[in-house]
Amino acid sequence: MSALFGGIPATAANVKNGGRTPIAGIVHVLTLFLILLFLMPYASLIPMSCLASILIIAAYNMSGWRTFIYMLRKAPKSDIAVLLTTLFLTVFFDLVVAIEFGMILAAFLFLKRMSDVATVHQWVDKNDLENEEFSERYGFKTCPKTYCCLRGIRFFILWRYK
Repeated sequence: MSALFGGIPATAANVKNGGRTPIAGIVHVLTLFLILLFLMPYASLIPMSCLASILIIAAYNMSGWRTFIYMLRKAPKSDIAVLLTTLFLTVFFDLVVAIEFGMILAAFLFLKRMSDVATVHQWVDKNDLENEEFSERYGFKTCPKTYCCLRGIRFFILWRYK
């Protein structure tokens, strides 16, 4: 509902300018209301090219391109495919088509990830010198470190003490 009435750009503007509380949103809305109420006759004097440039700058500031580039470098390839497909469909077609296609792709990728088999890799560090030095110095018996790597979509590990 917030996006329908322009809540996302207003929230982004508040956060970018340091507003963190609901009071910042109220002050923002009241300021816009007063400007529209008293300065509306002068708004028609602003050239459309100036308004277009203001909109472009606002869109650029909200875009988060540094986060976008970071995600392109660090995210899984399947997520990058969904992101870029949705981006290009938005630019070349319609936003509704892009969102529908992106949701369908994301649903298929979720189904694929849920059907993947979880794997467990376990290995022992036989070159663990700390354990040998510790056992020689204090006379305790030690065993090498054991490492375990769990890979899968979700893991719920239950540990019971007996």
